[in-house]
Amino acid sequence: MSRETSPFEFGGFWLDKRRDGASPHIWQIARYDGSTILYRSTRKRELEDAKAILIAHAAKAQAKGKQDTDTAMVAPLLHLYWEEHGKGVIRPGQIASSIRQFIGFMLQDEIGAMATVSQLTPQTLKRFREWRMGPHEYAVPWDGEVISHKSKGVKGESVQRNIDDIRAAMHHHENENRITAPRIQSVPDELRSQPRDLLLDLQQLGAMIGFARMLPDKDLYRFILLMMATCARSEVAALFDPGTQYSPKTGIIDLHPANRLRSHKRNTLVPAIDPFKVVLDEWVAAGATPAKSRKKTWNTMRAALDLPEEILPTTIRHTVATMLRNDPKTPTNLIDEFMGHVDLDPTTLRYAKLSTKYLAEIKPGLAKIWKGAMREADRWASDHSLTIPQRGVKLSVVTRGRKC
Repeated sequence: MSRETSPFEFGGFWLDKRRDGASPHIWQIARYDGSTILYRSTRKRELEDAKAILIAHAAKAQAKGKQDTDTAMVAPLLHLYWEEHGKGVIRPGQIASSIRQFIGFMLQDEIGAMATVSQLTPQTLKRFREWRMGPHEYAVPWDGEVISHKSKGVKGESVQRNIDDIRAAMHHHENENRITAPRIQSVPDELRSQPRDLLLDLQQLGAMIGFARMLPDKDLYRFILLMMATCARSEVAALFDPGTQYSPKTGIIDLHPANRLRSHKRNTLVPAIDPFKVVLDEWVAAGATPAKSRKKTWNTMRAALDLPEEILPTTIRHTVATMLRNDPKTPTNLIDEFMGHVDLDPTTLRYAKLSTKYLAEIKPGLAKIWKGAMREADRWASDHSLTIPQRGVKLSVVTRGRKC
């Protein structure tokens, strides 16, 4: 059929069937390229399903050009932001989650799936906040599959992370001269978490190690020990590969993930303390690769140990840094360098990578924390055991014969 007789046309594209007779029941997206007609399969037989595919395809193509806020659709812009920026960041899962959350909201809100940038008003953001903070669920198409999510509601700080990502997406497209970014309001201060310096004590840190050590998969165990031994930022610790980031010859760990651009948050070089070297050697020998996500196992551990919801992987970093500062034998001036708060010039970096003496004075303090945490881990393990779950059965901690 021709463009004139097509049952649906949108944004310079129309639905057609292949002229060569192949896949005669599948609708194709057609467009002109000069005098030639190009086709792209929708993989859909039903007309209404094919219409939705064509609209999304056309909107994505339009998103790359300059549009006004009354016509620029939000969903294609968010998807394009994911492809151009989100996939390449250190923690892409957070950005992907925020985009899916907002699209899931749009599908259920009055603005609808075809909402435009001009509809990102304070009232829309208020409804999104209320939706996220109350019980909600959604199913959103994502990278060829449908991602479903169900929540009892989240705190204001989680909503703020979503809003930060949506705001960043709009500013990304403004920088590309595609749209004028709207003003996206933040979550009111009274709904956000108050700043607090939440720290672990050695008993809690030891219980986390003891719990993770009992799991069949040692990924969480190694991750916690890495955080404790290096004070790494949690997002880079999640990507750590000892095979490429640890030198057994010098005992130096490069916390910056391979093939990642360096940002203003510098990921430093740190010395490996002797007990952690054993873990690193076993880690390399096991050939283990970084887990795609530790969120589920982390939450399981936190619930089993009755730890506050605010306990996150970064809490380990804050805890170890505080313990080092409280240790009178640890030189204070080295702690900032150890944590990546001090920029090193290229000459110093080259020296550090080759020197077994680099930050050597920080190691006694780290070894002291390690020894204390491991002692508490052994104590916890002597009083507890885990019931390893079968399908449909939750993991539980057993204390002196009682489940808790």
